[in-house]
Amino acid sequence: MRHPKKAVAHPSPSPAATPAIHKHRAKPGTAQPAPSPGATPGDEAAPQATPANAETAPGEEATPGPKSKHKPGGMTSQVPFVPPTEAQEAPVVETKSPAEQEAEESSRFQAAKAKALEDQHVMDLQAKADESTGDDARAASRRYYRALYDRMREIDPSLNDRIDRTEAATLRRVEEENTQ
Repeated sequence: MRHPKKAVAHPSPSPAATPAIHKHRAKPGTAQPAPSPGATPGDEAAPQATPANAETAPGEEATPGPKSKHKPGGMTSQVPFVPPTEAQEAPVVETKSPAEQEAEESSRFQAAKAKALEDQHVMDLQAKADESTGDDARAASRRYYRALYDRMREIDPSLNDRIDRTEAATLRRVEEENTQ
């Protein structure tokens, strides 16, 4: 069961005391608005639209009236442009040492070679090169290595320079082995 709330009466200043409280704010010759009922001496009354502070139409002059509480540049004005800090201007770019670059390239090279060795055409050419002897072995090895490196270029085109160097070195070795 709920009990109804009782209204509590707050003491309000007497009408005679109110003009004395606001008297220090009044300018000579201006009328002060009457305080709202229940207002206490420290309460600020909200400005009411009067001819003195009402908006004016374009081309009309405003009549002097009470000044606004807001100062120019206060919280109601726009925030000025704040330039970005140096950390925002220059992004950090990580550079790798030559050793790290070489290790990464070697890893990609080995991965491409492993994938190329799984190709059926490359496996067939390797089997023929292993079975061949004499001059046929040299030709079969050349076909095998060319197919292997071509497949690696298809798998990872970013390794073309390294694949070209490795292929040239491998084919020189094949020629030297078969001439001895």
